[in-house]
Amino acid sequence: MFPATEGKIDEAEFVRKLKSYVNADLQEVPFVFVRRDQAKTPLRPSYEGSFGVLHRKEKYFKIDKNGEEDNVSIDRLKQSYICQESQIYEEHSYCQPAIRPIYRIQNFPLSAR
Repeated sequence: MFPATEGKIDEAEFVRKLKSYVNADLQEVPFVFVRRDQAKTPLRPSYEGSFGVLHRKEKYFKIDKNGEEDNVSIDRLKQSYICQESQIYEEHSYCQPAIRPIYRIQNFPLSAR
């Protein structure tokens, strides 16, 4: 099925050519989430952020993390989509309440004896 490999494979060269999966949107979004690489306690989010992207390189991004510049590997980043409140209200202004009001029935007998 696969052709036989001729000669010896240089492992260092093979590993250098490997590429990890990077979402295409990550190269365009202005904000990113950063994965926490610590032991996670209950109810603690896996990602922190959203942080602004200052500069992009092939393997890392320079981000503005609470007023300080920080270099973060792209393996720890996830794209962040942020909607402005005005967009949310404009898109959903036609929606009706999900819960209907409950009307109290007057003079309803408690027992049917």
